[in-house]
Amino acid sequence: MLKILFVTILAFAVSILQANAKIVEIKSPNGSLSAKIEDGENLKYSLFFEGAPLLENCAISMHTDRGDWGANSKIKSSKQILIDKTEDAPFFIKSKIRDICTEALLDFGQFSLTVRLYDNAFAFRFTGKTGKKTMIVKSETFELKFQNDATAWIHGCGGVRACFEEEIMTWKVKDLERKFAAGLPFTVSQNGVKIAVLESDVLSYPSLRIKFDKEKKHPVGWQSKYPKTFKIDGYGRVVVGDEFEDFIAKTNGNAKFPWRIIQVAKEDKELLESDLVYKLATPSKIKDTSWIPSGICTWDWMCRNNLRGVDFDPQLNQKSAHYFIDFASKFGLKFALIDDGWVKGDAINDDTLFLKGDYRIDIKEAAAYAKSKNVKFLLWALAKNIAYDPENSFKMIAENGVSGLKIDFFERDDQLANEMYENFAKIAAKYKLAIFYHGCSRPTGMNRTYPNILSYESVRGNEFPQGMSPEQNVKIAQTRNLVGPLDYTPGVMTNTQDNPSRLRDLLITKGTRSSQIALFVMYFSPIQMVCDSPTTYENDSETTKFLADIPTVWDETKGINCKMDEYATIARRKGDIWYLAGLTVKGDHNRKQNLSEFLNPDEKYTAEIYRDTTNSHKIGMDFKHEFIEVNGSDTITFPIANNGGFVMKFTKKRKE
Repeated sequence: MLKILFVTILAFAVSILQANAKIVEIKSPNGSLSAKIEDGENLKYSLFFEGAPLLENCAISMHTDRGDWGANSKIKSSKQILIDKTEDAPFFIKSKIRDICTEALLDFGQFSLTVRLYDNAFAFRFTGKTGKKTMIVKSETFELKFQNDATAWIHGCGGVRACFEEEIMTWKVKDLERKFAAGLPFTVSQNGVKIAVLESDVLSYPSLRIKFDKEKKHPVGWQSKYPKTFKIDGYGRVVVGDEFEDFIAKTNGNAKFPWRIIQVAKEDKELLESDLVYKLATPSKIKDTSWIPSGICTWDWMCRNNLRGVDFDPQLNQKSAHYFIDFASKFGLKFALIDDGWVKGDAINDDTLFLKGDYRIDIKEAAAYAKSKNVKFLLWALAKNIAYDPENSFKMIAENGVSGLKIDFFERDDQLANEMYENFAKIAAKYKLAIFYHGCSRPTGMNRTYPNILSYESVRGNEFPQGMSPEQNVKIAQTRNLVGPLDYTPGVMTNTQDNPSRLRDLLITKGTRSSQIALFVMYFSPIQMVCDSPTTYENDSETTKFLADIPTVWDETKGINCKMDEYATIARRKGDIWYLAGLTVKGDHNRKQNLSEFLNPDEKYTAEIYRDTTNSHKIGMDFKHEFIEVNGSDTITFPIANNGGFVMKFTKKRKE
């Protein structure tokens, strides 16, 4: 009887809390997207698109050593404003970003919640108000009550250690439980729209992943715990957590926490032009960015230094370095990169060797030679070697005239790892060095805050030629592209419609030659690697000259058409020149494209076209390179093969 009475009283108390809950409603500028924030026993959000519910009664909270922010929390005050501003966006998919949204600031006393409603996204972030002393964040609650039978695009990972290079799977939401967790974006098709979960402005905090909660029976946010001790893993290359604290972050009571973002796309093509992660990140902390380079880079590792027709042993040596630099100079490429192996000895097990000066090549001479050829010389580095002495490592690289580093084998996204990414970027900027990360976490906007971070890997790219497929390439455009730059390393020149295999002296990928060239436009990265051998490119100078002219940062980007898992077409502009690129799984002998979707219909253009032929469905290496005159109002027709693609360059004709 006493137990029944207690349960009745408890239920009555909960009902009173719910009855007294305060609800704040926020609408996007055009009213298409709206959210309700409700306090009470649990702080909750509900999201609606064009009046229809997308996600309802999803709890959000932060569990700290100063209390649970979101449990029995009351909204003390709220105010809403309209933000409408335009900001410069260097090193991005557009040169200007318009930030227009309704912003609501909800005050809870110990903390505040900032909510933004864009016409295509809902975003929120917690901010502490309890003082600058150290605060422990034990965990977060971020519920995502998707329909379990909805289709989801899942980039899974097998454990805490992760480099996010698995295949992207098209599964059901409930199938997420087959993986340890998924990296962002976590994209779901539900109620006639695509919903992508993102995050931004992750500085000194762990990155967000999505995990299926088997008790709650829906996805929730998950973060790595704070490492207590470390161990060496990954054949000695990777430093990972061994023991962990019972919390995720050590911060302060006034901290601003990362943005949690839910993008809503009525049409699939809207995903191709997402700018939300960049938009919500902290603007550049580097005042003068004029020294930061961008462009296409030649690379020795993927092709295994296989140079044909040369009178020297094409291994990792000075002559090979010169050859790669000469190739870059000949075709106007910005960078030449020498990858793993240039440090002598067992640098995997001895972090001091990086700074000792005993190298397989004379890096100072190679950098000077590159400079004389108008090429920037880059080197590869192991993350744990740099972490041993970051200041002197970057200083040594700069003093030798090297322009930057590719830093590899992090495979972590906990708070200390993200602090390492930021610290490397800060010190590199001090010495005017560009960097990019491999074996790393997903980009979360840090490339805006430190634009000398040119790119991130965190994708299954051409390094896995047997593990890649045209279907994966399309999925990458529709998902991984949303969060930031990706170093896929495109440009394999030997292409087949059969299952590929890698011979010792030859790279082979499935799909058409045109689809590989299309990747240079389809995927965004301020540094784009050409992964094949210089001698392979020299044997097809027609293709090489075409791809060498493709920009790597853009003034404008438009999604043209897209269907998840099947095809994607994107248009990008640099100055007055437009590029159009497409990928497809299933071919079309009479593909039509209305040029007025991105060109000025009143202007005339010269179109340089690199496309499949009617034989490309059988012969992957077959392509056609042609020039035609078009009006901006024209509709053009051309073939595209199974597993195919195309790139078109449109240059405005001068008026006579």
